[in-house]
Amino acid sequence: MQLKVKIQTKGVLKFLERLHRKQLPFATASTLNETIFAVRKQIVGSTWNQAFDVKNTRAATAAFRIRKASKRRLAASIYDRLGRSSLALHASGGTKRPRGGRLAIPTSNIKRTATGKISKSKRPQGLKNSFVADLNGRGLGVWQRYGRKGSKLRLMYDLERTARIRKRFKFYEDAEKVALRVYPKAFERNFIKAVRTAR
Repeated sequence: MQLKVKIQTKGVLKFLERLHRKQLPFATASTLNETIFAVRKQIVGSTWNQAFDVKNTRAATAAFRIRKASKRRLAASIYDRLGRSSLALHASGGTKRPRGGRLAIPTSNIKRTATGKISKSKRPQGLKNSFVADLNGRGLGVWQRYGRKGSKLRLMYDLERTARIRKRFKFYEDAEKVALRVYPKAFERNFIKAVRTAR
């Protein structure tokens, strides 16, 4: 007895070629977008809250935006639209240098707003009755006169050539963990959907 099986592969190959050309990029783009939105949710949530003393709850949401993937562009990314270099330093650690002159580092005498910002009137340029000097040999600083007839002095800013920023913002570590957790399952689900809807 003999059993002969003949398989017509031409149609299957055409189907796989069409699936690869049309549906696979769609499944991949959908998966990348699903993953990057999960990453952003993590970053603007617990990752941000654990790194900083959060006063402005909208700061992270306002800063981080997403570039979505498409079938023609299979790449998705999350970025800081405000372009603050200090965020990158908080994520990796490093030395902050001024663009010119010195860095004005606020002391505890600077009171911030409820959202954590320093008002214009309390910034070095707008600080009344202030002057720059090296008093008591502690280095250059911005001092302010206050009290009756300006009889008292308080240090408002230290003026430094550089500032060491320690790594505290686990942007890359948490983003990688979320991506590795979300992507495989999302791709499997999206690929199955792509196969089912292929024509």
